[in-house]
Amino acid sequence: MTQLIGKVSSSGTVEIGSGFQSEKHSNGLYKVFFDSGKFTSTPVVIATPDTSDFSSETYTVSVSLKNVSTSGFTLSIENLSGDTKEAAFNFVAYS
Repeated sequence: MTQLIGKVSSSGTVEIGSGFQSEKHSNGLYKVFFDSGKFTSTPVVIATPDTSDFSSETYTVSVSLKNVSTSGFTLSIENLSGDTKEAAFNFVAYS
């Protein structure tokens, strides 16, 4: 089994992990690129937002994954109103 664990900052940079690159495309929209050959089949990706940098108030956002493939995935972060929000996120990918 191949496994990859990472954390991406709200600005789109890799904070924790290796074997991937990341970038922020726009407010709340991020791309993660797996290193070439890392996965030979489409991995399962589980992602969670990290809103600890927001305020002391409870803040609810959700993540949506799109275009998951052997080369990476796209992730969007939205609040309950559907507005995209910048936030760090953690993920695990495995196949």
